Parts: sequence; structure tokens; C-alpha cells
Amino acid sequence: MDHLIYTNCAVKKRGFKLFLLGILLLVLLRGPLFRWCIRYECTSTQEIYRLQDEVLLAQLREEIAKTSARDIWNWAEFAQRFTARHLRFVTNPESSQPEQVWSNGKAHCVGYAALMGAVLEEVYRLKHDEILLSPKVTHCRGEIYLLGWRLTGPNRLAFFRDHDFIYVSSSVYSDAEAYDPAIYDYLRIKRVRAQ
Repeated sequence: MDHLIYTNCAVKKRGFKLFLLGILLLVLLRGPLFRWCIRYECTSTQEIYRLQDEVLLAQLREEIAKTSARDIWNWAEFAQRFTARHLRFVTNPESSQPEQVWSNGKAHCVGYAALMGAVLEEVYRLKHDEILLSPKVTHCRGEIYLLGWRLTGPNRLAFFRDHDFIYVSSSVYSDAEAYDPAIYDYLRIKRVRAQ
């Protein structure tokens, strides 16, 4: 009887360890798994506003001065971290103006992308002499697909009609990366897959 109890405990411990290992792998591989399952598609572009708020610009310049990066992708990740640090995701409609979003501290995907795009454009304006490749920043509005199945669309509830994200491309090479600052805020996934 003792042998049977010991065997059941050993099996439960092994199962629990495998479960923990599975969770750890999901956490560690969340970026590649997300990019494998989720695809973004840019169907339209939005204007990127130039920042005018002196308080925001001063804070941004201070943080830029503390950061040493020369490549456009590192600066894109900087802008994404800056955006996520200053915003909280809400589902109700909020402003899409980057300065209002920043002062309110809350946004949905449109506000996140608007602030990140504006911050990134400002970074590139301030650091244009030091950045090795000249970038193009695009605020995209589009569709999201999960394993080929469209999650967004015109017949969906307003919140699920489309999704905004940032697309950064190099004008020198054919390199391009897509960033979803709202997803980064919650899942810490730095890049997303877009076409």
C-alpha cells in the first residue's frame, strides 16, 4: 500500500514538473509563438502627428540622452517601451492624439500606435545624424489573423473592426519590422509579424 501511495505521489510530482516546464517554455517562447500564430495586415495608414507638448518633449529628450543606440530597431523598441510605460489599455474610445493620450495615460490600440509613432518620429528627428539607416515609420490600421482566420473585420463589434500598429522600414535595405505597443504592454512581445 505504501508503495502505491509513493508511486502516485511520484507521478503527480512528475506531472506537475512537466506542467511547470510547459508554462516556462510558453513564457520564454511567447514571441516566436505569437508571430507564428498571429499575422497583421496593413490596409490603410494614419497620419503621424508631430509632438508639440514641451513637458512630453523634455521628458522624451531626457530619456533619449540616457539611451545609447544607433540602430533604428533599437530606437523602435525604445519608443515602444516609452509608450507602454506611460499608457494603460482601455476598451472604451479614447483620443487618438498622441499628446492627449500621453496626458490621460490611457488608450486603446489607436492611441498606443499614435503615441509610439510620434515618439519614434521625434527620436529619428533628434538622432538623424547618429542613426545608421534612414527609417520610414508608418502608423498602420489593418486586420489581424489567427492561423489564417481573420479576427477583425467590418461586421464585427466596433472594438474588433480593425487594429492599429507601427511598421518601420529601412529606406536603404529591404528590412522592415512591425510593432504593436498595446501587445507589448501586456505580453512584452517586442515585434509582430506583418505583411
